[in-house]
Amino acid sequence: MLESLFDKLRVLIRRTVGGSFCICMCFLLVLSEVSCSTHDDEMNEYYMDYINQHGAVFRNNMLTTDGDTLRILSLGNSFSMDMLSDVPMLAASAKIPSHSYSLYMVAKSGATLSDYASLCAKNAALRKQGQGDEGFVIYNMGGISIETIESASYSSISDLLSLPWDVIVLQQRSTLSSYFSSFTPYLPYLLLHITEICPNPNLSVYWHQTWSYPSDSGTKRSGLHGNEQICGDVARMASEFGVYNIIPVGTAVQNMRMTNITCGHELTRDGAHLDLGAGRLLAAMTFFNTVMLPYYKTDLDIIAVDDICREKNID
Repeated sequence: MLESLFDKLRVLIRRTVGGSFCICMCFLLVLSEVSCSTHDDEMNEYYMDYINQHGAVFRNNMLTTDGDTLRILSLGNSFSMDMLSDVPMLAASAKIPSHSYSLYMVAKSGATLSDYASLCAKNAALRKQGQGDEGFVIYNMGGISIETIESASYSSISDLLSLPWDVIVLQQRSTLSSYFSSFTPYLPYLLLHITEICPNPNLSVYWHQTWSYPSDSGTKRSGLHGNEQICGDVARMASEFGVYNIIPVGTAVQNMRMTNITCGHELTRDGAHLDLGAGRLLAAMTFFNTVMLPYYKTDLDIIAVDDICREKNID
């Protein structure tokens, strides 16, 4: 039964990551000019001035695979926690040494692109894990400590972004992920700000495509239709802003909802966040296959993932 489940998950992930949605994203490998809406408030004027002063062009990179350690930073919220929580277990199952990657996340409940733009503009302080959950907290999700490999400390967002990350993952809050107007001017500002501060010229920026709510949630962003709306805005975002590296967790979730694998409430535990069993494992497998598998050129071990399924009581 567990082997059958793993096989289904693996096939589903490969179809999702290698399917038409991602092919479409790769086709959009462009150098994009940033166009933004003009707003009246002071912060938005600041973002627009910053964009104009920096030439309004963001150039993304494909992930290079010639380093000794893969450094990953995600800027998100509780949906990021859902995606990344099971990644260390998958890395171990693929026999990836913990000293060969560093996986960090900055998160705040309900955080939006606007919140992160403000965080960067003000160079606000970050709370470290264990110092409380209020505000923006940085979590070491797995692998080696970034302080160990860089001999650096950090207390603010600028300190953190000044480290030589290989991958930085961005996303929009779930309630806004199908509203393209909520992306500007915050996303283009963040893209230019991050690439100006991060010293790695080969930095690759990825987009976490979040999932729609269950079909009976009563919102316009639910079920298959909601996922189609999210995918449409992600495709537009890639075309206009050049973030063509997509982690299609939302599409993977929707694909699983259309199978006979059922966990929680359409793979959620509360109508929004992923089920702690198959939901989180699916999201982690999507992340692993999109980001880590190409870097390490390895695959998951079926027996080890079976053990993960048992630990998570997935049947």
